[in-house]
Amino acid sequence: MLTLMKPCKQALVTGATGGIGSAVCELLVERGWAVLAADLDGPVALDVRDAAAWEALDLPALDLLVHCAGVSTAGALAKVSPQDIRAMVEVNLLGPIVGTRACLGALNPGARVVLVGSMLGSHGVANGATYSATKAGLRGFAEALSLEHPELTVVHLQPGVVDTPMAGDMPGERLDPRVVAEQVLAANALHAPVGRDARWFVWLARWAPWIVRRSQSR
Repeated sequence: MLTLMKPCKQALVTGATGGIGSAVCELLVERGWAVLAADLDGPVALDVRDAAAWEALDLPALDLLVHCAGVSTAGALAKVSPQDIRAMVEVNLLGPIVGTRACLGALNPGARVVLVGSMLGSHGVANGATYSATKAGLRGFAEALSLEHPELTVVHLQPGVVDTPMAGDMPGERLDPRVVAEQVLAANALHAPVGRDARWFVWLARWAPWIVRRSQSR
């Protein structure tokens, strides 16, 4: 009796060598996905800021696109260099926008586009002005993308502090990157907070923003 092999689902993951990205890649491979792991020094070499580099990719039909690439420089706005500001804007926001645009023709109907944002996209915090702005922009991009392309499942993850080197000495609950990775496949809401702290922060930012502001002014 001839047994037909079910074809592998295909995923493209950016920031694939980082803390969250590597966890996403590992989880997908464990679950039988074929993964294009993209990063500056990844198996698929890619600078997410470069629209031409995105357009040059030879992409298969994709069932999943995950934007994990991100950078952060903490500090008061006046003390963050213009170069670091530009890097955050270009990697955290421009990259997912031009990257998604380049992949639209390769995404199968029903494919998932997952944008790894932050709870700080719901309300800015002191010493994180540019980072918060890029994540708020990513939130808006997810909303617009879901309206323009209803044939896709768009998910905007909003994790709290994830236990990666980028977290530095930020206080609060530290999420295992694997927890975020699992939500790449499990989350179905357009905006999906990940972790206890994120759920509280996002709720307060929407319904009681003065509490968030008061906590930042201490």
